Amino acid sequence: LREKICGLTFVAPPEPFPADPMPAVTGVGANWIAVVPYAFTRPGQPAVHFAEQNKWQWWGESPEGVRQTIRMAHAAGLKVMLKPQVFVPGGWTGALDFSTDEAWTAWETDYERFLTFYARLAAEERPDMLCIGTEFNNAIQKRPEFWLRLIGKIRAEYPGRLTYSANWEDCPRGPLSS
Repeated sequence: LREKICGLTFVAPPEPFPADPMPAVTGVGANWIAVVPYAFTRPGQPAVHFAEQNKWQWWGESPEGVRQTIRMAHAAGLKVMLKPQVFVPGGWTGALDFSTDEAWTAWETDYERFLTFYARLAAEERPDMLCIGTEFNNAIQKRPEFWLRLIGKIRAEYPGRLTYSANWEDCPRGPLSS
């Protein structure tokens, strides 16, 4: 049997929750939440900046915020997908591109560090699923060997379910097909 996922996305709040938000989540019929700590890549710059290195990010993107959100969701009986995601200011992750192998390798090294950081956190907090990437159209097409290696490294850290969040146009039968 397939489980129907009725979920909401928790984009990292800037400060700790003033009250437990999970009763409102379950109140609308959700059975999953996606916890989204963001990293940042500026267009053309092969670097990934995230909470491990930057204290300026919002509370919900911090390890403490991610952990607390996962724990609150599990206490409320919700399942959790941890979805570390890259934001490209003024751009889109699907269009991310670099002109040299050296630049791609630098970005991949940083992205691997970002995902490995959250895979280790996931191994400790046990979300029900970990998303390894979101809408990296160019990167997946141009650098498939990186993604295959990354999956192996993530599996070595996190024993749970893995997923990838493709852009709707990458779905074989269209965005709303069954």
